[in-house]
Amino acid sequence: MPTVVLERFDSRAAADGEAPQVTLRYVVHGAADYDAALSAVEAEAPLTLGALLRRTWRVDPEGDGSQLWTGEVDYAQPSAASYQTGDSSFEFDTTFAGGVRLYQALEHVADYAPAGKTAPNHQGAINVVRDASGLRVEGVDLAPPGDALRFSVTRYQAAVNLSTLLALSGCTNTGSWSVSVEGVSGTFGDREVLFLGASGSKRRCADWSIRYGFCASPSVSGLAIGAITGIAKKGMDYLWVEYADDPDDSSKSLVKKPLAAHVERVWRTGDFSALGIPGVP
Repeated sequence: MPTVVLERFDSRAAADGEAPQVTLRYVVHGAADYDAALSAVEAEAPLTLGALLRRTWRVDPEGDGSQLWTGEVDYAQPSAASYQTGDSSFEFDTTFAGGVRLYQALEHVADYAPAGKTAPNHQGAINVVRDASGLRVEGVDLAPPGDALRFSVTRYQAAVNLSTLLALSGCTNTGSWSVSVEGVSGTFGDREVLFLGASGSKRRCADWSIRYGFCASPSVSGLAIGAITGIAKKGMDYLWVEYADDPDDSSKSLVKKPLAAHVERVWRTGDFSALGIPGVP
């Protein structure tokens, strides 16, 4: 069984002030013994975390310690001897922070309507609402799907191209893309993965430690919403439903029923091979 190291949800406990500290917490699956678990945590944890340096790391067994371990890695400020006057450090973060409201799709993909009817084509306008005043466009807050799989890859590189990272942050993959790192692999279809961005720092007298963040959502087909069937969308595309008034005979009143379903491309696309992350052979 391969050894897998995952960062825990309660990781990154931090203390600020004159002596800032951060602790990363991990779960280690499949390590044969204490030394294997400790080595796995050491290999996973970056040498630097922002301006802080990795100081100590430790593991403790869960249960009998045969397969499951918990690990902690402490980061603190460099000692006075670590840097000299005139030295420099550099760190960056291109992670998508949200806060963007989109009213018009980058590309209108498809419209769906109940059998025998034709869906209105709003030419990529998002969340069009019909009410007494007519039509209005409400748009959508641009954000990764809430149920998406999130994962990250940390790499140690001799150089980094900030222009490439900036250009691809907030993009979905063009065509099939795969990742294979330390025994964990996955292959994803067109527009199923969103590159959330990267953060990293230069390790003094060493290489770059760069953390690449992603989220993934599978493409779906054959969806049904009310009387609308056969809906298909790629993983990171946006699906919204348009409603219209319809008389309900039983209650003698008007109710809202799905008039049409619309699929929009809301993220830019890019070639993830430029990131240089190892893929499935």
